Amino acid sequence: MTKRAPSAVACLLGVFLLFGCGGGGGGGDSASLYTGITSPAVVTDNNAEEIALQAYQAGDLSASTVSILGVSESENSAVGSPKLLTLARMLKESADRMPVLSGTTVPLGSSTSARPLATWDNTIYDGQGGSMTVHLSINEQTGEFNGTFRFNTMHGDDGGLISGLASVSGSFNLNDGTFAHIRFSFNPITMDDGLQSASIYGTVDLQSDGFSASATMNIFLQDGNTLETVWIRGYTMTIIDGPDNDFDGEPDYVDATVSGTIYLPNFGYVLVTTPTPFRHYAGFSLPSTGVLLVTGSGGSSARLTVIVGVPESSYYYVEADWDGDGMYDWRSNDHSWL
Repeated sequence: MTKRAPSAVACLLGVFLLFGCGGGGGGGDSASLYTGITSPAVVTDNNAEEIALQAYQAGDLSASTVSILGVSESENSAVGSPKLLTLARMLKESADRMPVLSGTTVPLGSSTSARPLATWDNTIYDGQGGSMTVHLSINEQTGEFNGTFRFNTMHGDDGGLISGLASVSGSFNLNDGTFAHIRFSFNPITMDDGLQSASIYGTVDLQSDGFSASATMNIFLQDGNTLETVWIRGYTMTIIDGPDNDFDGEPDYVDATVSGTIYLPNFGYVLVTTPTPFRHYAGFSLPSTGVLLVTGSGGSSARLTVIVGVPESSYYYVEADWDGDGMYDWRSNDHSWL
């Protein structure tokens, strides 16, 4: 398998998945897109696995077809990268593809010759039939910019596709021209992760320092077939690069943590955290380790635990604490991701 590290720089973390009730990215009251249950989810032994899987997949609506026995009624099981990780990775990859310094006439940060406002227009091709058309206005003295990215069936390294128009703003590192911060706003863009197509409304803020990266998301994910919508609010994913022991220029693995609120239309909202980071080895979509804690009404919670496997896990299990006393009252069988 070809090694593709979801590095913190090349795969921002990113893709865990939101706004306050005040609105979204680009017009209209986007909060109205969510029409599901708005009260806290009540976790029981009958729904703990379904809630945990949907939260892990960050609103993967196909996870609702997974029965309590862990058997999918379709080919869309829990396998694969979480949707928000896929989204964040693709946005970060798109930003990293931009040779901005070659489009300016002087080095960013030059106090004597840098222009207070320069424009950069280019179309970048992904080599697989997709492209991204970029228009930016850049302050070469401060590194701040704003503009648009138009994705035309743009392919990500993990096989996903994005299409649509995004407004962007942010800043470059003045020393090397790489992105320090970039904010995407879309209303909507479309993402296809190979299992499902979803329309995405809202904002994603990416920040990177070269060895770690974070994505804060306030978005709505609308299923392309059912139009059912998941609301992801104040959701932050952080990715930290592991070592590069084979000296190929990419980390051997990344560790990802998440925190935030996810509104699941059939259950209500849950708070998600990662007591143990999810470790993803290069070239593999399933985690090797990790624990996701999903908390609902009255402290009731579900805990999804990855059964350790290197380079990727084959199994997981879910536990439920339905009375909020911190003791788990129910445990599923061990289930295969596939």
